[in-house]
Amino acid sequence: FFLMIRRPPRSTHCISSAASDVYKRQVLYFTIIEDSFEGYADYVESETFFAFSRMMGEVQNGFLRELDKSDCGVDNQLLNASKLVKKHCPEIWKNLKILRIDFKFFALRWVILLLSQEFSVEDTQILWDLLLTTKLRFAFINYLILGLLLNIQKELMSDDFSEVMKLLQGASKRIAAIDLKMIALKAYKDDMDAGEI
Repeated sequence: FFLMIRRPPRSTHCISSAASDVYKRQVLYFTIIEDSFEGYADYVESETFFAFSRMMGEVQNGFLRELDKSDCGVDNQLLNASKLVKKHCPEIWKNLKILRIDFKFFALRWVILLLSQEFSVEDTQILWDLLLTTKLRFAFINYLILGLLLNIQKELMSDDFSEVMKLLQGASKRIAAIDLKMIALKAYKDDMDAGEI
């Protein structure tokens, strides 16, 4: 089964209570793979909450301001995304630097919300399947960011700051999740083949 959320917790005073709050109010949908097993429906809620709690435990550092500057914090995640873009597409990276567009301006929300606010529930399911099944787990978000940028590469070469920012903020509307998945997986495979992962 899959669990989808659309926005972060309203309060992050305590991750467990925030996760519970999100679960209770914002669960949009789940799919049971083996619904032929009678009696499974009795356990769906508890199993879903268990899976959601485990997932939130892995991504909780993105919600803790005091960890932003640490190796496991969101600043380091954005730095790694920037390095990946610089490696795979130096032209985009260079133009963003020339325009003084920091990755925080557009990718912070992508990283913290794991693209769940950028795509439909169905598309988010496709992307989260990648995040949950690749060797990198949630660090795979960097390859999805790379894919979003590669998809609008030509347009990003503009010298107009506001035009580029508008493109970046609407990047997810210009690609289907399945296409983004293919672009990200190709870059990931290239890095694996080169022994860089």
